[in-house]
Amino acid sequence: MVKSTALSPRERRRAESEDRRRTELLDEATLVFAEKGFHETQMAEIAASAEFSKATLYTLFGSKEELYREVVLRAIRRMRSEVQASVSAVDEPGERLLVLIDALFEVFEANSEVVQLVLNGAQGLPWRVRQTMDQPSLRAIEGFQTWLIELCEDAERAGAISGLDARTFAIAMLGTFTNVASDALKRAPHGSLKDQAQAVRELFSSSITRARQQ
Repeated sequence: MVKSTALSPRERRRAESEDRRRTELLDEATLVFAEKGFHETQMAEIAASAEFSKATLYTLFGSKEELYREVVLRAIRRMRSEVQASVSAVDEPGERLLVLIDALFEVFEANSEVVQLVLNGAQGLPWRVRQTMDQPSLRAIEGFQTWLIELCEDAERAGAISGLDARTFAIAMLGTFTNVASDALKRAPHGSLKDQAQAVRELFSSSITRARQQ
């Protein structure tokens, strides 16, 4: 007889409670890390701010390094999911690229407290933190880049960027997004990115428009 692996009601409630606690702690840790950086942040401070005991925090996240890694990876995945949802609602390949620009800057602005953590990656962190972050972060970023290249290839096949190399176009877009947003947020951490979004949209839409007119 095969033993059932289904959770009992009690086990299910316990798992749901643990998920809620993890989410609350990650939310609070995101704010504290964004404000103070990795080195100045203390685990006790995060626990107190989230109104949990330090023991609970360490039960769910074994170290500050593990917590920081989870904060950054969650931010990358969440922002990627939001952007992809916006783009998937558009049918025309060329227009998708323009919607992508708007969606990225909207997500960056809405998540300005963590964008610097994501854009800076593991720079300036201790070696032991970089080791645990580099591969997962790289895979997440490479996954987004692969998706963006596929969007540009669709646009190339549709004639929206005719005569332009799709991969080069995609990498140029990604580099422009991250550098423009990072620079703007460094100068005004809680400022609007609407002007930057408009400028980047005009920059790339001119390439797409020229391709459509050819």
